[in-house]
Order: sequence, then C-alpha cells, then structure tokens
Amino acid sequence: MRIKSIIIVSVVFILLSVGIYSLYELWQSEKSKRQAAERNITALVSDIETYRTDNGELVTKIQGLELNSNNLEQVQSRLYNEISGLKLKLKNALSVTEVETEDKFTNSDTIYLTVKNDSTKTFEYSDSWRYISAEITNNTINPHKLITRMSDTLYCVPVIIYKGWWFWKKPKSIEAHFKNKNPNVSIKGANFIYLNNK
Repeated sequence: MRIKSIIIVSVVFILLSVGIYSLYELWQSEKSKRQAAERNITALVSDIETYRTDNGELVTKIQGLELNSNNLEQVQSRLYNEISGLKLKLKNALSVTEVETEDKFTNSDTIYLTVKNDSTKTFEYSDSWRYISAEITNNTINPHKLITRMSDTLYCVPVIIYKGWWFWKKPKSIEAHFKNKNPNVSIKGANFIYLNNK
C-alpha cells in the first residue's frame, strides 16, 4: 500500500513538473515574440540616420526588422516578391537587405565634343567612378549610342544592440550600417530584415 501511494505521488509530481515546464517554455516563447514585436514597431517608426567615419565617408544607419520567413510576405510584400524568384529556400536565409541609392552628377569639368561630320558629334566624360559617352546626331542624343557606367562598392554591417550585462544581456534592437565608396552616390532608403527562422 505504501509503495503504491509513493508511485502515485511520484507520477503526479512528474506530470506536474512536465506541465509546469511546458507552461514555462510557452511563456518564454510568447515573451520573446512580444519583445520582437516591440523592437519591430520601434524599427518601423525610426528614421534613417547618417554620420561620417573618421576619414570622411558617409555611413547610413537604420533600425532593422526581426521577422521569420513566413511573416516576411505579410510585412514586406514588395520585398518578398522581389526575392521569391531567387533559387534559394527562404527559410535557410539569414537576412534580407534592400538599399535604394541615388547618383548625383554635377560636372565641373569641361566636356569636349568631337565632331565626326557636320551632323554627328560625340562626347565622353569619365572620372574614377563613372563613364558617360554619347553620340549626338542633328542635336539629338542617339539612345542606342548612349553609354553610362557607374561603379560603387556597398558595405552592410548588421549589429545586434544589447541591453543589460552578462547573464541579463538581452537584445534591444537590430541596426544595419551601410557605407558606400562612391562619394556621388547617396543612400535614399534601406531595409534590413533579420530572418529569425528558429
């Protein structure tokens, strides 16, 4: 009789322990989803920040979103449509980055026109970042002979910002810092989405 009651109490204790542990895991999961949603709201209402590095290069900083691949289609449908055609499994991707740039061209140099004949002229311009050439026939630029090339290198560094210290360190936000080498190109907008596919 005593062994039977010990077995019953042990089984009840184990079932209660499993039930409490399951509830704790569910609570932790919901808590992390709520915190991620709060960080996403902060990121959606934050503005683009710009600053200069020590050597004068322009850097753009944005707050990133934290989504899983299923939520990406709901929150950023345009971006999802752009990347859905790629030959990859989105659930295996780490992040999605979109950068919108604008090239500002102001010329302070002299552009020389080369006259081929009375009705056709050509011009060429190049510097270390771009090349432009065109053929002008009867005062109209021939669109088939217009060539423009621009080079640039873009760097993206995603950073997780933590608050707290040591064991109590928790992620506060996700930032992405964008830097481009071409001084004529400015970043108009950017999206950085960390895909949390756990």
